[in-house]
Order: sequence, then C-alpha cells, then structure tokens
Amino acid sequence: MEFTTFKKGRYEYGFIDNELYLKVFYHDIQLGGYFTNKNEARWNDKKYKYSILTEIDDKYRDTDGLFQFSIVYPELRTFNVWKQKNNPLNEPKVIKSDHKPCNVTGYQYIKVLADRKDDLCVWGGLCLSDSDALIDGCQGLTDWYFAIGYTGVMWAKQVTIPSNGVGVNVVSLWVRASKKIIYEPCITSLPVMIQNLQIFSFIFIFLYE
Repeated sequence: MEFTTFKKGRYEYGFIDNELYLKVFYHDIQLGGYFTNKNEARWNDKKYKYSILTEIDDKYRDTDGLFQFSIVYPELRTFNVWKQKNNPLNEPKVIKSDHKPCNVTGYQYIKVLADRKDDLCVWGGLCLSDSDALIDGCQGLTDWYFAIGYTGVMWAKQVTIPSNGVGVNVVSLWVRASKKIIYEPCITSLPVMIQNLQIFSFIFIFLYE
C-alpha cells in the first residue's frame, strides 16, 4: 500500500482514501526494536518508534463528536478505517463475564480490510490493552491482535508485531485531520502580503510626490 505523505513542522500527514490524516503512531520493529515500556509507547519522537498518542485531542473530532482513525499495515497492503468516541488511551479494556466481544464506545465501521472474528478477538476499534501491547483491537476479549505499542520481545516465535492475524514488522496509526491545515500557510501569509503591499504603496507615493 502506498499513499502520499508530507511534513508540516514536526508532524507528518498523509492521504488515505483521499482524506487527510495525521500520523500519530509508527513502529518498525526491525529498525527500532520493541518499546521498552508502555509509557514510552504513549509518546516518543524516535523515527522508528514514533508515538504522539497523547496529542490526540478534541480538535481532531468530527462534527459528530467522533475520531476517525486508520490503522495501516504496509507489508500486507491493507488498512482499516473507522470511527470511535475516545482516544484509544482513554478507552479501557472491558472483559465481560459472558466473554462476548463488543465494540469500543461509538464504534462506526467505514472500511475494514484487515478483519478478525474468532473466539479470542473480534475487530471493533482500539482500546487499552492488558497484554504486552499498549493498545489492541480485541475489545471484550482476552487476545491482543491489532497491537499498537508492542513491548514484548517475540510474538509467534518471531520478532514481529501482531496485526489482524500474522506478525508484521511495521504498523502505523493515523487520525483524520482538517484539510484547513494545507491552506493555513496561504491564509496566515495574507496579512503579511497586505502589509507589504501597503508599505510598497507608501514608498511609491512618497517617491512620486
């Protein structure tokens, strides 16, 4: 899977299905190793162990009050897009007494290409994990596929990250952002342009007189 990305300041943005997203998490376990603990997985500015999960705040909510996320597995050339009410850091894992799967709060299906439905994990958004990962996508059940912030040394006898079913080397998480970000430089530079034009006009009139 390939999509266009660009940098703005210290942030990276990308287009997924023609919608603008901010990269909030990126983990390449081969180049960056595993996270040493869950606190490191919450916020870290390293290239191959990158996380700004703590910066997901209300300005990224849609008009319906929900966040729109995308989890991307480039090696599998697949991704999921969905909505949920809470930052995954604020969505606790809930395992019911009947051990039935459930969705995270406010979950809305948009596009799910990396799915999982079995007795231990049913995809339904991201929540805090009680496993070797900070976050997983198995709300209501005990397993921890769709791992974000993997702190373990090995999974499935390999140095990989649990995806929807197989181990991967790379996973990224994105939150949808406003396209106003693209136009902000033009908007913010307009007052400067007007000011420069006024100065130029003053100089021209002064010289002409």
